[in-house]
Amino acid sequence: MLFCTYYLFFCLLFDIFEEQVAYIPVLTFISIMQHTKKEA
Repeated sequence: MLFCTYYLFFCLLFDIFEEQVAYIPVLTFISIMQHTKKEA
């Protein structure tokens, strides 16, 4: 459920910012997912 929220959040960022700017939160999103997988 939390994953879906994060996913939609970053999709909105893609719509708001240009691709180059949105690339930064994408890296952050990947880092969050990797951290979540380690704790799971």
